[in-house]
Amino acid sequence: MSFQQGLSGLSAAALNLQVVGNNIANASTVGAKSSRAEFADLYAEAGGGDRSSGIGASLAAVTQDHSQGGITTTGRTMDLAINGPGYFLIRSADAVAADSGSSAPLYTRNGQFKNDRDGWIVTNEGARLLGYPADESGNIQTGQLQEMQVPNPRMNQRTTSEITLGVNLNAADTASTAAFDPEDGDSFNYSTSIKTFDLQGSSVEVSTYFRKTAANEWEVFATANGTQVGAAAVGTVEFDADGSTPTFTPDPLVLSAADLETAANTGAATGIAYDFGSTATPAGTGITLNLASLTQQAGDYAVSEFEQDGYPVGLINGFSFDERGVLTARYTNGESVQTGQLAIANFRNPQGLRPQGGNSWAEGPNVGLRTLDTPGTGNLGAIVPGALEDSNVDLTAELVNLITAQRAYQANAQTIKTQDQLTQTFLNMR
Repeated sequence: MSFQQGLSGLSAAALNLQVVGNNIANASTVGAKSSRAEFADLYAEAGGGDRSSGIGASLAAVTQDHSQGGITTTGRTMDLAINGPGYFLIRSADAVAADSGSSAPLYTRNGQFKNDRDGWIVTNEGARLLGYPADESGNIQTGQLQEMQVPNPRMNQRTTSEITLGVNLNAADTASTAAFDPEDGDSFNYSTSIKTFDLQGSSVEVSTYFRKTAANEWEVFATANGTQVGAAAVGTVEFDADGSTPTFTPDPLVLSAADLETAANTGAATGIAYDFGSTATPAGTGITLNLASLTQQAGDYAVSEFEQDGYPVGLINGFSFDERGVLTARYTNGESVQTGQLAIANFRNPQGLRPQGGNSWAEGPNVGLRTLDTPGTGNLGAIVPGALEDSNVDLTAELVNLITAQRAYQANAQTIKTQDQLTQTFLNMR
């Protein structure tokens, strides 16, 4: 029986050495989790009664420690770490190659992501990162997971459809009696200019003029590239007694596409042509003047809000993730847009995950309930951009475990050697 006991002890010690050796080998592997070999003793009845005899040891389980490792800053845009519970979701390279969009995802804590030649965000093994897409306006569409891609390198132009202007018109101003002339400063009280963009992304300088005509009453004029839009005022504004509520005629005030083009095309002789959609398909409606924040109170003319919603063509000059896992692209036209958001998952029993190699796990039968949401939601961890999670292997402890496993192996070998000597002595008896 001592041979069997020693043999099981050697086997157990060898398995322990394998686990410890694997931990040491992955001490520098990003996102790796340490393991430990867990053993159980074996007993058998010996001669009946209450007597039992130990017949060795067996491997009960190899358990992984899913506690978080340290986080190291790298500064690289595509490096991501999860600070707290959760796992990145990825679609394996085999599933990608087979175009199996419905395959079960894998899970990883290794945030060393890159982009391939087609712009997909992938791991070193070619697995694609999963998340939620954004619509054209940058709104995240949570629901169906999709493979994430680096943002489009080109942003198309957007025609200006609205100018938002918030100003205070001095109630103490006197009414102007001169006919409006954009080149005559005495024919209006105030003016403000902003750059707008047409269907092809060409810029047009639109100026808005306010001309007081009577107490609490103002006319609004506009020019495009210095030429008046339309033959008269684009509308009038009348304030209530305290000057806080404007009433517009017409409501809303709109610079028509045809009038804008007539004014802006003054540069056509030099090859510059503007098209705000009056003859294009689909036809545009011009630019709405949003003056809802307009006030008329005693005090200097002050601009509190001034913006427009158009922009020219832009090329990408950077992108980044934030702590919520939102991927935002920045373009040379000054615009930024959300293009997607990471999804992360956690489980009631992470010990039920099955290692798949390549720092990834698959769901096992004992993982329990899965929580799937965006980073920072509920008990899910937040994203640390430009950082990686270190292995949670304690190298010092593993070296001590290595010595212990080595001594156990030597001791069990000595048990077999001693039993062999006893057996040899018995066989040599005459």
